Amino acid sequence: MHCHQVRQLLVEYLDGELDEKTKAELEDHLKDCEPCQKFISTYKATVKITKKADPGEMPVELKDRLKSFIENNLGKEMTAD
Repeated sequence: MHCHQVRQLLVEYLDGELDEKTKAELEDHLKDCEPCQKFISTYKATVKITKKADPGEMPVELKDRLKSFIENNLGKEMTAD
């Protein structure tokens, strides 16, 4: 398994929705891949923090900047190894 595959399967993995073979392959990869370990740890922390966040209205300027950042950067990062 490669890092990009781990990222693609992350949500299913954390939700316990992977079949046993795929789960074992992913966990085997995680044993030796520090970047993926950090990625999953950061993802888990982000979800935890987000659940605690105040759902108040985000300023329009911030929404626009965030949307632009995601469109320009996130896709590139998620496909890189």
